Amino acid sequence: MTIAGRDVRALSYNGGVPGPTLRVRAGDTLNVSLRNGLADPSNLHVHGLHVSPENNSDNMFVTVAAGASFDYQYELPANHPPGVYWYHPHHHGFVADQVFGGLYGAIIVEDPDPSRPAGNVSSSFPTSPLIPREQFQRPQRWRKCPDARETSSWSTVSSPPV
Repeated sequence: MTIAGRDVRALSYNGGVPGPTLRVRAGDTLNVSLRNGLADPSNLHVHGLHVSPENNSDNMFVTVAAGASFDYQYELPANHPPGVYWYHPHHHGFVADQVFGGLYGAIIVEDPDPSRPAGNVSSSFPTSPLIPREQFQRPQRWRKCPDARETSSWSTVSSPPV
């Protein structure tokens, strides 16, 4: 995948980093089908939405095995505040690698006040598919950051074309 003009190795939802921006309004039901194209298990977690943490909603204990699918359903209350929220995987043991690898995206709860500019709003979508997968374009190598003060600070750089 190419980011900012450079070929990189990244994890992505639907081929992009960040993943798709999901737009909803208070009172909407957001349906998301997660089809796991990774080699590891994954799942989906939302930050800030006032939704249930159980069943097929914001349940961080759901495991979506490699190659499997899971259908999430988030029911926003009618009085949900507008704002920008975010989603990302939250399967314990894989969170950091998957989020830092590129699996995250925004959720915008539109403001119902018509006197405020709303921009380009899409308020109707039955299902938003998310397909996490690895994107390989060029091999990568790790290097120590020159200004790192801790031994855990690393960055990736693209190797020369193969």
